[in-house]
Amino acid sequence: MSRISDSKEEKARDALCSFFDELQREPLREFISLFFPDGVPKTLSQTSHLEVLTEVETNLGSRVDILIRAGTTLMFIEVKVDAVEQVGQYEKYKHFFERQGYSVFAAGLINRNKRALSKDNDAFLESIKVKRVYWSQVLNRFEKALGPTKEYKRFRNQLENLDPQIGGYSAPCEAAAVQKQKDPVLLPSSNHIVCEFFGDVLKKLRAMEGSVWQHGNSPYCLKIGKPEWRKKFEEPWCERLFVSVNKPINESAHVGFAVMLWNRSWSKNVEAFSAHRCSLLNYFKRLGFDVGRNVGSGWHKRTRWDSPYEMDGLKYSNAFWTHRVSLGQKKWAPLIDETAKRTVELAGIVDKWSH
Repeated sequence: MSRISDSKEEKARDALCSFFDELQREPLREFISLFFPDGVPKTLSQTSHLEVLTEVETNLGSRVDILIRAGTTLMFIEVKVDAVEQVGQYEKYKHFFERQGYSVFAAGLINRNKRALSKDNDAFLESIKVKRVYWSQVLNRFEKALGPTKEYKRFRNQLENLDPQIGGYSAPCEAAAVQKQKDPVLLPSSNHIVCEFFGDVLKKLRAMEGSVWQHGNSPYCLKIGKPEWRKKFEEPWCERLFVSVNKPINESAHVGFAVMLWNRSWSKNVEAFSAHRCSLLNYFKRLGFDVGRNVGSGWHKRTRWDSPYEMDGLKYSNAFWTHRVSLGQKKWAPLIDETAKRTVELAGIVDKWSH
């Protein structure tokens, strides 16, 4: 039995997906084209061959709102009307489908840019290439292309009956966007500049794999690693170094570094980690790293992890490096160079561990 849609988001989504199948799927064609202003990928351009699904189950404890699929290419869309975007869902779903062998496009359909706790997540979404479109843009496109049709009028009435404000908020004008300044002083206060910073650091480390990462309310960071670490740690992921911009209370702003030793969301080889954890943890402790793990079975509190390194309730374990790069009075380019240099140095420390 299918689940009954009860939220405003679900009902608006269902009305939209029903409209997709009207008029020889012309609404679906117009909808997809909004997310690809430079041209729709060929695999998604033949709308008659596309599979459109809703409430797609994952093994992540949540469902994808809309999934559009053709062969090994898919696009998933998170639909919002009143609710705040859960930005971590985009990255979570993207990685979930990529691990299944799909070429993935992540997208959001939003009514307005409603921020959680006044936090600006636009920079993070840009960094992981999430395509976002406003309901107002969708309705304007439909109005121009399909406005006179009875099918569009019926769809529009459905939305107005749900909430007259669906489509009532305009997309921000890109031309009016504030010019981003590459100024280290602004790093602790601007996510856009943090993402610019991480992008420039990554360009200096082309032999490594990396991406900007953020989860829940945690700070933005750059996770990066060497492809050969997959074999070294017997895991499918290699981005074990975490670079972050920190501004602790009563301390000066700095770039910090850490090594992710275990993360339940990514790590699958429990046997290998269990067998080698004493060697791994003792190695970093001898070098003066702050080695810790989660408290109990929760995610949010951290404590020092001491021998015999019990694994009950283990969610994550990491090792913080004592070396930092002070923002101080540095200019942008020297700060990038020093951060990249320290990252390479930390990677060398990881390389030297063996079991």
